[in-house]
Amino acid sequence: MSLIQLKDNIGGMRSLQTLRDVKIDEEVGQIEKELGKLWHIRDLGLTNVGEESGSALCSSLNKMKRLEKLSIIAKSKNEVIDLQDLKKPSMLRKLHLHGKLYKLPAWVPDHDSLVKLVLSGSKLTDDLLNSLKDIPNLLFLSIINEAYEGENLDFQSRDFEDLEELELGSFYRLRSITIHNDALPSLKKLLIRDIPQLKMAPFG
Repeated sequence: MSLIQLKDNIGGMRSLQTLRDVKIDEEVGQIEKELGKLWHIRDLGLTNVGEESGSALCSSLNKMKRLEKLSIIAKSKNEVIDLQDLKKPSMLRKLHLHGKLYKLPAWVPDHDSLVKLVLSGSKLTDDLLNSLKDIPNLLFLSIINEAYEGENLDFQSRDFEDLEELELGSFYRLRSITIHNDALPSLKKLLIRDIPQLKMAPFG
């Protein structure tokens, strides 16, 4: 459903814990002001999110102290999801970000409650794995749809020691994946798909 239809009363649903697949419409200020009243939300999914709504959205999210799962989908592949003002959601366990990012939120690399991270279309160019490798309890990682624009993914020794599932896919610049000895020691499932420049599967 569209949040625009609920703008006059959504904030009154004080006991609501799950709100998924909600499309953010044009009147972002009023809508996100109402979102900030939903203090008990544990599972929130938003779509059609534009960069212009970043500050108001972060302000609302910062009030959700019980948030365990967050999914944000940008309105287009070139639209930036601006989370620079988002403070660390202490109870967050699952984070899905579908859209271009300036950079990862600063709290992601050392978030000790985060067990699942999905990055799609992020178009990050920094050493992405170096930023993610030490997330203490990460079990599932999906990096897909040009989330990373480098030519190599290099899993160093002792990286991602607790990770059980890894998905890599839809990269059109990536040429190699290197997995060193003792990297990914707990991995149970590996999915590699749609990487046309990749000439061979990684060793190890």
